[in-house]
Amino acid sequence: MWITYMQEVVFPCREQHAIIIGPRPGRMWDSLKIGAGAQPLKTVYGWLLIYHGVDYNYVYRLGVILVDLTDPQRVLYRSPNPILEPEEDYEIGLSGAWVPNVVFTCGAVAGSDKEVLEDDDEILVYYGAADTSIGMARATLADLIPEKFR
Repeated sequence: MWITYMQEVVFPCREQHAIIIGPRPGRMWDSLKIGAGAQPLKTVYGWLLIYHGVDYNYVYRLGVILVDLTDPQRVLYRSPNPILEPEEDYEIGLSGAWVPNVVFTCGAVAGSDKEVLEDDDEILVYYGAADTSIGMARATLADLIPEKFR
């Protein structure tokens, strides 16, 4: 996953790029490839990003990273396990899905009108399921980021 610093939005971008995270080595749930998903959400601890990861069985799952508010290249936390994975019939493809075993984020919003999220604030994650359906999952910031990283 990349970050780009721009003085103004122009394409093609010729400004500074930096890799934040890449696929993990080994046989993890996000070892084959990863991709950005929802826009960053501002929390009291940093920017929360929800991303998708793919394993060598081509199962798509969701994870989170938390990056520093002032230096987003500094990763404060990366989920070792997925926060959402295909489990329901419409996610694993039992109901005639286009691409089975896939969940990928399409967006995330705060469950309230707060601009900066705290531990008990709810986050609504909208996600595609098996390239056929759209779902919505709920979690609090405390559900997503362990206490020792908050």
